[in-house]
Amino acid sequence: MDTFNPKTIKEFRFLDWKFDEKTYTVYLRYAFDNDHIFTEEFSFPVPTFALTDKKREALEACLKNLHLAAGISYYKAAIPNKITIENYVISPETARFFNKLYLYGLGEFAYKNKVDLQGHISFPYVNEPFPSASKIELGNRMAVPVGGGKDSIVTIETLKKLSIPLLLISVGNASPIIKTAEVAKLPHIVIKRKISPLILELNELGALNGHVPISAIISFAIAVAAVLYDFNYIVMSNERSANIGNLWHDGIEINHQYSKSLEFEKDISSYLQENILENLRYFSFLRPLSELMISKVFCGKCQPYHDIFASCTTAFRLTKSLSDVRWCLSCAKCRFVFAMMAPFMSKEKLIDIFGKNLLNEQEQISGFLEIMGYGSHKPFSCIGESEETIAAFVILSNKVEWQNDVVVAHFTQEILPKLTLPDTYVENALLFSENHLLEPDEKELLLNNIN
Repeated sequence: MDTFNPKTIKEFRFLDWKFDEKTYTVYLRYAFDNDHIFTEEFSFPVPTFALTDKKREALEACLKNLHLAAGISYYKAAIPNKITIENYVISPETARFFNKLYLYGLGEFAYKNKVDLQGHISFPYVNEPFPSASKIELGNRMAVPVGGGKDSIVTIETLKKLSIPLLLISVGNASPIIKTAEVAKLPHIVIKRKISPLILELNELGALNGHVPISAIISFAIAVAAVLYDFNYIVMSNERSANIGNLWHDGIEINHQYSKSLEFEKDISSYLQENILENLRYFSFLRPLSELMISKVFCGKCQPYHDIFASCTTAFRLTKSLSDVRWCLSCAKCRFVFAMMAPFMSKEKLIDIFGKNLLNEQEQISGFLEIMGYGSHKPFSCIGESEETIAAFVILSNKVEWQNDVVVAHFTQEILPKLTLPDTYVENALLFSENHLLEPDEKELLLNNIN
């Protein structure tokens, strides 16, 4: 096969999934038309107790939904008009949920590839009675997904104050994830994911490619883990700025962080409880906070993690060969995290963490202006609101140790005079939002921890 032409593909097929009870590996299979068969694997650590019939039933529902969620990575390669599901049928509710996830989760992909997915994605369903969500009891434990970044660390250290036992969970085990688990001193479940090599081949041969809602795929893998390892909370660490899209296009808000948004959180939370596991609760603990506030807590209360956390996705891609590379130092994420931490950490320590001072390099000015909202649109990266970046620079413009650095000086001379009431940027960035799914005791704990 010399080339791959997405336009020739007529059908995306969800073939089947198989679960191996000896190895606890699930094989998810998909196909384009009658060839191009993809197999994705998720390997789960073998649990200490055997599966009961009730657990098998619950597990089946979870695996079926993981099959549907993970399919997005393959569907996007050709985005054919027709979707078929073989070997099982789904309800109208499930079809609605995945139609929306695929449409908005592929929003950035569609924008960059100049394709329109509105009215294009249609999961087939049947109108017949479906089993209600499994009522199996799950152990009273909180699972916190970790990626090695500062946000999940703030969640972990704050939730330690509750009486509910905590465990960490990750898909993959990059160096910052391993180190976070070591510092946290908590049980850590590692799920291994292996995508189909064929999709990588097709990408080289002309397949459509781009961003997928990876947080959604991971969430469904963790729902499988809830049955296998007996926990009843999935506690995400998505903040309020994940709700803000990058731009509007053809009447749709394009949001790089759609599967981290409150809208998706509400959708998946109710979908899981109504259709899969009645006793599983899914919510984001940090939803009321801005990234600036999370950074303030991280800098002030999470010192043991300062030398091991990493937030740069570019560096994460490099960690396969360069395990100690934590920052690429030239992306929107690196600039944003540096700007968020600078107001709350000594200059010497922050430069030690990153390896250089990003605020004192002339060539960084345009990149920082972009994350302040002075570009064509918010960069496609997991970064916060432009207003909170401005808030960070308002604070830095008043700090003697940062004032003479070229990026801060540029802000003070060119941007600050044009701002009406600059202090309100800081006040708004540090506000506690009431738009969240926290219970009263969780809200009180979070409020107490930020003060």
